[in-house]
Amino acid sequence: MADDNQDAGVPEIYSTSQSVTPFQDLNAPEPAEAEPPLIAKLIAFSSVLLAGLFGGMIGYGSGDLMFGAQIWSFVGLVIGAVGCAVGVGIVAALALQAMSEWHTASHPEATPPDSQPSTSE
Repeated sequence: MADDNQDAGVPEIYSTSQSVTPFQDLNAPEPAEAEPPLIAKLIAFSSVLLAGLFGGMIGYGSGDLMFGAQIWSFVGLVIGAVGCAVGVGIVAALALQAMSEWHTASHPEATPPDSQPSTSE
C-alpha cells in the first residue's frame, strides 16, 4: 500500500514504475563503409609529398644561411623535409579519419521514428 501512494502525486513521466533506461528499444544503425574515397587519399598523399618538398627547401635555405657549410645545408634539408612531411601526414590522417566517420555513424534520434525497426517482445 505504501508503494501505491509513493507514485500518487508524481507525473507519469517521473514514475518509478517505468524503466529508467532511455531508448531501450532503439537499435543502432549499422555503419556504412568507413573508408574514405580514393581521391581524398590521393590528395592527402600528394599534400604530404608537397609539404616534404617545401619543408626541405626551407630547411636547406635555413641551413645554408645560418652555417654556410654544405653538410649543415643537407642536415637542414633532411630535418625540414621530414618534419614538415610528418606534420602534414598527421593532419591528413586525422582529416581522412574524420571524413570517413562523418556519415558512417548517425545518432539514433536523427532518423524519423517511422523508419526505425520496431522490436516487439
